[in-house]
Amino acid sequence: MDKIKRIPYGKSDFETVNKQNDYYVDKTMFIPLIEATPFIFLIRPRRFGKSLFLSTLQSYYDIKKKERFEEFYKGTWILQNPTEERSKYLVMYFNFSAILKDKDKVQDDFNNYCLIVLDKFIYKYRDYLPQRLHDKIALVNTAHEKLHVIATELSESDYKIYLLIDEYDNFTNTLLTDFGEGEYKRITRQAGYFKQFFTNLKLLTSGSGSGLARLFITGVSPVTMDDVTSGFNIGDNISTDLAFNDLLGFSENDVSDILDYYISVGELNIDKVEAMTIIKKWYDH
Repeated sequence: MDKIKRIPYGKSDFETVNKQNDYYVDKTMFIPLIEATPFIFLIRPRRFGKSLFLSTLQSYYDIKKKERFEEFYKGTWILQNPTEERSKYLVMYFNFSAILKDKDKVQDDFNNYCLIVLDKFIYKYRDYLPQRLHDKIALVNTAHEKLHVIATELSESDYKIYLLIDEYDNFTNTLLTDFGEGEYKRITRQAGYFKQFFTNLKLLTSGSGSGLARLFITGVSPVTMDDVTSGFNIGDNISTDLAFNDLLGFSENDVSDILDYYISVGELNIDKVEAMTIIKKWYDH
């Protein structure tokens, strides 16, 4: 008998989840639908699987993981239905939950965190980047300048960026809650560093031949995005699009399948109908 699949509570690394016999609810059938829109914004509550899904996209589109596609995506829908854009991009990944929530240190920490991400990106894809990019990067100091140089220099290259931002509003929501509207406005509505970062993203998505080809941003609220980008007018907010309703979280069929599996392997001694009734009462929607 195969080993019983473990419940991957708290895990958000797709490669680890799918390789280590964890129970994975396949969402890869949404990848072709996502490709119809280059710049996407999606909000969902916490614990809905946003980070895991971004990790799924990160592995799928990373040009450096092309040879390991079958290994990573074993048992998924996309393995038998790959798109033409698979393993095509230089993937840049930010998770803004890592930013300090201290109002006196948040600006420097945001810049330092982004610099670390960008430097890691440059090192990882050094063989795909033109030499002039490396020369220009050495002349800039801030994160938004470095991002601008990378995307601009790649505009003439065959390689493009897929930019993923997870928890985009994590630290701004904390600042708003803990320190009030004044601190929040300072970084989102005025000429602050965070607003400048998203202003650069907007510039990099406009015009032909942009080095930034795709963008996917997730968070828990549209409030910050409204303030830094005028309602994400650089792309599509798919949060209320019914076509993406089952992209994150578990549908009723998903929950039914999970119960069937753990009952069948002897891990749950429970009446399924009773369990579904309880779940619908307390957790539905």
